[in-house]
Amino acid sequence: MGLLREADRKTLEQEFQKELVQPVRLLVFTKPDSKLILPGREPCQYCKETVQLVQEVAELSPLLRAEVIDIEAEPDRARQYGIDKAPAILVANEVVHGARWFGIPAGYEFGAMIDTIIDVSKGKTRLPDAIKQQLAAIKEKVHIQVFVTPT
Repeated sequence: MGLLREADRKTLEQEFQKELVQPVRLLVFTKPDSKLILPGREPCQYCKETVQLVQEVAELSPLLRAEVIDIEAEPDRARQYGIDKAPAILVANEVVHGARWFGIPAGYEFGAMIDTIIDVSKGKTRLPDAIKQQLAAIKEKVHIQVFVTPT
């Protein structure tokens, strides 16, 4: 059974058809399941669901491609993108490699992920020009993290 409802799938298909311009890669970083519980190693909570969700989204447009990466089997690839925990999602094209989610994008985060996919496909954000000018004025490297918790 899919995670996306049929009505939501149709809505997203239409939106992607209208909005997507360039191909977008959805890289899902995960850890393998283990039937053993090992000290110091927590099972990957929501890895399966995150992979399934991203694959379902990628099926909605020929411009989307999902790729699953095991961070234990391919630690260099995970490090290349600054991924140190799973599940994680990187929304990327040939230029943008920095829109990342840690954990499953559920609730409001799902809408933000869809908006990010569209922005990355278009190669631009929908931020107001005044904000873009302020951001362009920042000369040093900045690491922004947004933490969300359901309430």
